[in-house]
Parts: sequence; structure tokens; C-alpha cells
Amino acid sequence: MEKQTERKRDYKKALYWLIGFTMVTTVMYYFDKQKVYKEEKPPFPIISLGEQKTQVFLGSYTWNDSEVKKELADLKDVNFKRVAYRDQIHIDFPEGKEPLYIAKGAYDPNGKATYPIPSMFNDESVSFLGNYPSILTLSLKAYWKNGKRAEYIVPLNVEPVAPEKEYLPANKGFYSLLGVYNGDSELNTAIHQQISEASPNFLMEYKGYVHIEMAQNYYRELQIESGPLYLLFYEENEVFRTD
Repeated sequence: MEKQTERKRDYKKALYWLIGFTMVTTVMYYFDKQKVYKEEKPPFPIISLGEQKTQVFLGSYTWNDSEVKKELADLKDVNFKRVAYRDQIHIDFPEGKEPLYIAKGAYDPNGKATYPIPSMFNDESVSFLGNYPSILTLSLKAYWKNGKRAEYIVPLNVEPVAPEKEYLPANKGFYSLLGVYNGDSELNTAIHQQISEASPNFLMEYKGYVHIEMAQNYYRELQIESGPLYLLFYEENEVFRTD
């Protein structure tokens, strides 16, 4: 009888110990999971111009229960890496962690505020960056569901890439205008004005004027027989010329 009572007592002790251990383990697991949840950071993308990978910094973000504020001045070891111009910037997130939307912008020279890249420049048909020497800091703000968001800061030192022919536009989505004169007559400025008005100025690159002999010698592919005239190009093609 006493042995049976003692066995019951030992069984209860073991049961209480098991229950207590399970509860402690569960609580520890819960707090560890909460800690990991709170310390989790936004996914880090690979950002590149063509085959050229860029330096990327994580700026301010709101993620799970964490909210971190970080200014451009807080970043360390910023290197404005030299990259050759490419007409598009590629942003690749880990599979399954892609944001719903990315707002593209750039910091102003004093690094205190950002201004948006016009929406038309987010279109694949138009260049995201300008094909001219520039040192700039991109601000890419990504948004996920449930209020998650993060800013990615990308310092760049863009080197221009010359088009195949100097009369062609250097920037994707732009027009270029070349004037040819023969020395005996003036170019028709009215035609110049009409062409300029037909295309917004910020999408036009003016290539200046060349003498007809130079144009015939150096630009034989244009088959210029007489002048004066204007030639209008879009990307790699001639789209219009005056008589």
C-alpha cells in the first residue's frame, strides 16, 4: 500500500516536472520567436546596371514591429562606384520576397530630401538614368502588404556611353536634331522651331550644325545630296528630314 502511494507520488512529481518543462520551453520558444520576428530586417535586393552590380545601403524601414530611422548622413563607407551608363536599372529581390511597388527617386545635392523620378521615366521604353557624367544617390522605396516598407540607398558615379554615331540621341526614348548647311543659305529657323515644338524639349538632343561637305564625307550613310536641311533621329533611326 505504501509502495503504491509512493509510486503515485513519484508519478505526479514526474508529471508536474514534465508539464513545467513543457511550459517553460513553450514560453522560451515564444519569446525567441518574438525576438527573431522583431529583429527581422527587410529582404536585400541586388541592384545593377546591366552586368554592373552597385553598392546598396538599407535606409529607414518599418518591418514587423520594428521601425528604424536612418538618414543619408548616417551611412558609412559610401563609395560612389563608377558605372558605365545603361538605359535601365535592374532591381532583383529574393524569390518570394518581392515588394508590391517600388517608388524611384534621388536625393538632392545636400542629401536632406528626395525628389521623385517622373513616372514616365519608370517606363521600360525610356531611360531611367541620363547618359551624361553624374554623381547621384538613388532612393528606392519598396512597399509590401501589412504596412511593411523599406528604403534602399544606391550611390552612383555614372560615366556616359557615346552612341554609335554622334548625331544619334545618347539617351533612350529621346530624339536628336542635326542641321546641315551649305554656306550659301541660312537654315530655316522656322522649321527648327516647328520640330522643337512637336517634341518636348527635355526629350530632344540638339547635335548642332555641320557643313554639307563634312556631312557628305563623314556621314555617307545619310545620303545627303543638298542643303540646307534638318535631320531628326529617334534612337538609332532617321525619322524625318526637311527638303
